Amino acid sequence: MKVAIIGYAGCAYHASAIQAANQAGIKAHVTTVADGVAFKRFLKSINTIHQTSPIVFELAADAADGDDLLNATLIGGCDDLQRRLGTMTTADKQLLERQSDTSSRTPKEIASFFHATQRKHRFVVWVLWRGVW
Repeated sequence: MKVAIIGYAGCAYHASAIQAANQAGIKAHVTTVADGVAFKRFLKSINTIHQTSPIVFELAADAADGDDLLNATLIGGCDDLQRRLGTMTTADKQLLERQSDTSSRTPKEIASFFHATQRKHRFVVWVLWRGVW
C-alpha cells in the first residue's frame, strides 16, 4: 500500500497520520503546505468534499510519484487512515484517556462508571471530593 498524505505545517493530525503510516511500514509520500489557508486553497484546487487536514489518498500500485493523484483513491483524514491500518484512532485514544480521568465527567458518566466498577469488583469504597456532587 502506498499513500499520499497532504496537510499543513503545525497540524497535529497531519503529524499523527505520518507517524501512523511510518509505524505501519507503508510507503507515504508526504506533502506539507505552509498553513491552513494554503491547505484550503489546495483542497479547492482538487475539488474534494474533504475539508480537514490532512487529506490522505491511497495511490495506485504503479504510481511513480506521490504528486500523481489522478488514479488515487480518497481514504479521508488521519482517523480514516488509522482505521484502514487497523490502529487506534485519535478519537479512540482520547476516549480511553477520558475513561481513566474522572475529574471531567458528567454526573451521569460518574454514576455509570460507579455502577460498572461495582459490578466488576462486587464492592466499592468511594471518596468524592472537589465538589463533584
